[in-house]
Amino acid sequence: EVTLFATADSKTSAKLIPLWPKAATRDSYGSLLNRETYSLWSVSEAFKRHKDFDVIHDHTRFIAPRFARHISTPIVSTVHHPISFEFSYKKNYPSEYQSYFSTSGNEDIQTVSTVVVSKFQAKEFPFPSKTIYNGLALSEWIFKEEPGEYLAFLGYMTADKGVKEAIEAAKKTKTIMEINSYPERMDLRDHHVRAAVKAGVKLVISTDSHNADQLH
Repeated sequence: EVTLFATADSKTSAKLIPLWPKAATRDSYGSLLNRETYSLWSVSEAFKRHKDFDVIHDHTRFIAPRFARHISTPIVSTVHHPISFEFSYKKNYPSEYQSYFSTSGNEDIQTVSTVVVSKFQAKEFPFPSKTIYNGLALSEWIFKEEPGEYLAFLGYMTADKGVKEAIEAAKKTKTIMEINSYPERMDLRDHHVRAAVKAGVKLVISTDSHNADQLH
C-alpha cells in the first residue's frame, strides 16, 4: 500500500493525503506561498505518521534528509534537480563559518539512501548515491535515424544541463533550437541568446505555463 502526500487534485491510485486544493502550478493562490512551503508541509505530515510506513520515499530535494535523525523509518531520497549549488556555496564563506555548516543538516543527508538521476549528479553529490535514470516511454519517443527540423531542449535551462553543447549540436545539424521558458525562473539568460545568435542558431521559445494564468 502506498500513501501519497500531495495536492487534492492529484491523479493517483495511491491513498492520497491532500495538503493543498490544487497544484501550485495551476493555482493562482498557490503563487502567494514559497514553493518550499509545500515541501515542508509534506515532510511534516509524513514524519508525523512515520510509524505507519515501512519506508518513506522523499522528493523534496534535501528537506526531509536534513531531519532524518528525528524518525526511525528509513528514507530513500530521489534528487531531481541540479546538485552543484547545494554543496558548492560553502567554499564562498571564510573559515570561521565552516563549522556552522554541520548544524545545517548536511551531515544528516548521509544517513538516508540517495538516488540521483544522472551520472553528472552522482559526480557532484559529495556522499554515496545510486544512479537510476528517469523512465522514458519508448512508444512515445520513437528513435529516427534521419534528423528532424528542430532540436528540443528538454526542461528549463541551467548551465549544468549543457546549454553550450546543445547550441553547438543545433549549429552542426543546422536545426532550430526549441526551449521551454518561464518568467519567474528567467530560464533564457541573455548570454544564452548571444551565444545562439553568434553561432547562427535560431531559437523557438515555448511557454512552460501549466494554465492560462501563467501566460504573460
